[in-house]
Amino acid sequence: MSLWLYRMAAFVLAPIMLIVLAWRSARDRSGPIGLAARFGFGRWCARETLWVHAVSVGEVQAAQPLIAALRERHPDWDIVLTCVTPTGLQRARALFGDAVDLRYLPLDLPGSVRRFLARTRPRMAVLLETEIWPNLFRACAARGIPLLIVNARLSERSLRRMLRFPALLRATLAGDVRVAAQSAADAQRFRELGVRTSVVTHVGNIKFDIQVPEEGRLQAGDLRRRYASEQKFVWVAASTHEGEESIALQAQHVLRAQGLDSLLIIAPRHPRRFAAVAEELQRRGCNGRRWSEMTAPATDSFDVLLIDTLGELLAHYAMADVALVGGSLIPVGGHNLLEPVALGVATLSGPHFFNGAAVAQSLIDAGVVTVVHDADSLARELLRLASDPLERARRSATGLRELASARGAVGRLVELIETELVSADSRSPSTKN
Repeated sequence: MSLWLYRMAAFVLAPIMLIVLAWRSARDRSGPIGLAARFGFGRWCARETLWVHAVSVGEVQAAQPLIAALRERHPDWDIVLTCVTPTGLQRARALFGDAVDLRYLPLDLPGSVRRFLARTRPRMAVLLETEIWPNLFRACAARGIPLLIVNARLSERSLRRMLRFPALLRATLAGDVRVAAQSAADAQRFRELGVRTSVVTHVGNIKFDIQVPEEGRLQAGDLRRRYASEQKFVWVAASTHEGEESIALQAQHVLRAQGLDSLLIIAPRHPRRFAAVAEELQRRGCNGRRWSEMTAPATDSFDVLLIDTLGELLAHYAMADVALVGGSLIPVGGHNLLEPVALGVATLSGPHFFNGAAVAQSLIDAGVVTVVHDADSLARELLRLASDPLERARRSATGLRELASARGAVGRLVELIETELVSADSRSPSTKN
């Protein structure tokens, strides 16, 4: 496919993408899709900015320590953060408030991209993970804006798919594109993609630099008292998808049948599913409660709690004895294992963790994360951990050591960004504005 054919396809597909975004926004109740912003409109920045792009919630969370470090080192910099999804922008607003200029990424149409770049005036574009947009990359090249793909990852499957379009790749990567890869294997795949070897480096994974808010830890004791659960074995099934709640509930039934005083906390990944999960609890006859209805300390006993609001997961991780991270018992690809590990919680995953395979495998190899496959294996592992607090403590300590040893990618990225900005500023800025 040539760049010309891609542009034709982009014009055809743009209305479909807007419809999909609007449908998801309505389904998730995550706010408006920002139609004007999708076409590059928005307020004009008074001076040049550093532009960071994070697609959705996971990337926004990963960007948080990087943006925090940049703001600490350079409080005078204006930072623009873009997202694709309303849920991503919602999470960014919760993390950064008004400290960062939050916008939607425009559609990858030539006019939309030009308007966006003219209004935001980026000195550099910092894109998380694997965001490659041909029209955007070409527009940045025309304006002399360097692009840095950070925390970059590229699977073998994605590499093979992209290599089917060599002409489009050459046109897209012809500008000042640099890559800071999560792993040596990712770095090699980007070289095979066509990025010059001299501008590809292995920096590490910024997700290991996770910053856990202290208030989450402080809330843990209050939550246990609120649920009258100080003596219970508490486990969390987090970021679950359809089908995973059923597996968790089957495991919880086994725990209770074995005489274990256990409390299961379920936190579905998507708000649109809160009602459906509540109905499943009722249909199964579970002794359950909804977080949104817990207005005072519990006066009665219950063994399942549904977290049906956003922003509560970290505090519930902190109070848990064990955490199962969802999206992994079914082939979704898994979610962030590092959050419960950073809180010192013994952590479980299903076998489908391909979205973060390198991180997951390193934690599995270190004995920090255990893989379970179904309700039976999940129940067996939970019973084992419930009866062995020393093993839970060992995993907690090992996990914190693994995190400490892998930290540092954020600092290396900040230095790389500073170096690239100095280099970019030494060139003529006349084409940027």
